[in-house]
Order: sequence, then structure tokens, then C-alpha cells
Amino acid sequence: MLSRGYSSSDTLVESIWFYSEMGRRGIKPNKLTFPFLLKIQVEVLKHGFDSDVYVGNNLIHLYGSCKKTSDARKVFDEMTDRNFVSWNSIMTALVENGKFNLVFECFCEMIGKRFCPDETTMVVLLSACGGNLSLGKLVHSQVVVRELELNCRLGTALVDMYAKSGGLEYARLVFERMVDKNVWTWSAMIVGLAQYGFAEEALQLFAKMMKESTVRPNYVTFLSVLCACSHTSLVDDGYKYFHKMEKAHKIKPMMIHYRAMVDILGRAGRLNEAYDFIKKKPFEPDAVVWRTLLSACSIYHNIRTTICIQSYYCLNF
Repeated sequence: MLSRGYSSSDTLVESIWFYSEMGRRGIKPNKLTFPFLLKIQVEVLKHGFDSDVYVGNNLIHLYGSCKKTSDARKVFDEMTDRNFVSWNSIMTALVENGKFNLVFECFCEMIGKRFCPDETTMVVLLSACGGNLSLGKLVHSQVVVRELELNCRLGTALVDMYAKSGGLEYARLVFERMVDKNVWTWSAMIVGLAQYGFAEEALQLFAKMMKESTVRPNYVTFLSVLCACSHTSLVDDGYKYFHKMEKAHKIKPMMIHYRAMVDILGRAGRLNEAYDFIKKKPFEPDAVVWRTLLSACSIYHNIRTTICIQSYYCLNF
């Protein structure tokens, strides 16, 4: 294992870089990661790097990745020198581990220490709002007051926050103001519209994205489109988008897309068709798929399909 070799060598900086690179590449830590991380911290102390801000920032990131937020905070508190990255790193670690209240406490502490928040700080805070519209507006006001540039990253975070919290008018305003949009910007707006009852507008926005922009849809975009089809009982369109996802865009449907199709068919009362659709899946359906269909069966009082599902479920789970 490469990390073992690094953590056992004298190349401390390379070892820290290696762990940081794991995070940047989306490689999740496992049960073997944390012992090596502890060994790295011992090396940090032994070689006198505990006052180095670069080393401290990366240790905070690494502890956060291992869900060791108390250790991340301990490293942060013991740092004699901090910069913007230090504050953003500890707040990111808290967000990623669901410590949302502590994120805002940390932000207040940051302001008290006379550090001015930057774009990254605001993106982190927006992700910590958790559907709280009032809190999201407060963070947005900080963006405006501090005259931060509404670039693609920050704008997308705002659209996503407003869309998730039901503030669709605000989401629309931010979305329209943005000059640069990526696939996550479009997807966030489409998802919000679909989830809050504006299914037709969501599908219109998807059509606009495909026609007027150079952005190509991803798996989240298609999930939001399927969600919109479900809310408007557009079964044929649902099938069209589901098959188009793989054939035209080379996006292999995931379990969550199959759930969405079952929901579309279930809401439309096409229960036998939904059952056959599940049975023809290329992989084993999960419990959520069956619960989705059972819920539709209870609404439409379809006893035959319910019995078939229950029999299959008992044999396979």
C-alpha cells in the first residue's frame, strides 16, 4: 500500500500530499486510513511541523475525511498560525460530518478573529443551511454585503440552497443573473422546480438547456427530469428520457433512476407494468423500489400486484 510506504518514510510532506490527493480524487478513507493518519501526526510533532499552517490545514482535512471532527478541531485549536484555508477546512470538516450548528458557531468565531470570509466560506455555509430558507437568506446577505463575485461555484451553491428550501423565486433570480452555468447549476434549478410542483417548467428548462447551452446533462439532471415526469404523470416522456439517458448520453441508469421510473408508473396506476419493469432490471432491486411500488398498490387497491411483490420480497430479502 502506497500510503504505508509514505507514512513510514521521512518524506512527511509527500505523505500529507498523498492523503490530500486521495480526497481530491474522491477516494474515501477506510478503516486502515486512520491509524496511518495518527502516525503522520506523530511524525508532525516529532519533526516540529506542528506550527506549519500548511501541515495543520491538511491534517484538519484528513481528520474530517475520517469523520474524526473532534480531532480536526483539536488540531485547529492548537494551531499557532491560521489562514483562510484553516477556517474553511474546519468548517468543511464539520459540514461533511453533519455538525451544522457548529459550522455557524465557527463562522462567528472567524468573524470575531477579524478574518474576512471568502467565496469558499460562503459555499460551505450555504451547504450547511439544510433547507432552512431564513438561514440561507442570511448567508446570501453576507455575500451581497461583502460584494463577492457571483461566479459559477457560488451562484450554483445559492441556486441549490434556494431550490432545496423552497425559495424558488430567489433561485430563479440568482439563476438568471448568472453568466456562467455548469451542469450542476442547471440540475439544481430543474430539481427544485420538479420537487415543488413546477414540473412543466422543469421540463421546459431542461429543453432550454439542451437547445441553448453547451452544457451536457448528467445523472442528476436526468433524475430531476424523471421526477418532473412523475409529478405530471408523463409516462411516455418518462420512458423516453430514461432510454435517452443511456443511448444518447452514455449515462448508465442507476438504482435511483429505476426508482424514479417505478414511481412514474406507480403514480399513473400502471402497477403491473411497474412490476414487470422491476423484474427486467439488469441488477437486483432494492427494498426502496419495492416500497415505492407497494405504496402505489395501496393507493390503487391492487391486491394482485401486492401479493406478487410480497411473495417475491419474502423470497429474496
